Amino acid sequence: SVKEYKSFNPDLIYFDKDEYLKKHYLEIGHHEKRLYKIPYNFNHNLYKRLNPDLDLDNKNDLINHFKSNGNFEKRNYLFPNDFDYEGYKNIFL
Repeated sequence: SVKEYKSFNPDLIYFDKDEYLKKHYLEIGHHEKRLYKIPYNFNHNLYKRLNPDLDLDNKNDLINHFKSNGNFEKRNYLFPNDFDYEGYKNIFL
């Protein structure tokens, strides 16, 4: 939604015309890989575990952090594609 797109992109907060924001996403935001919604595979528990410096436990707080900071900071919310689970398990578990 346009409201979500604005919430993920605070630099657009002063634009209040939905049509402009839709056009912005189609012409600019899409190419910049800007988010307009929480990714379907976002898991707040995994986000917390991958970012142990976050002093947050509540699901909504973690989602809000991702929307306002984590996305811009390029914080992981999924295991990287090259994550070596077996190697990690052998070392840490």
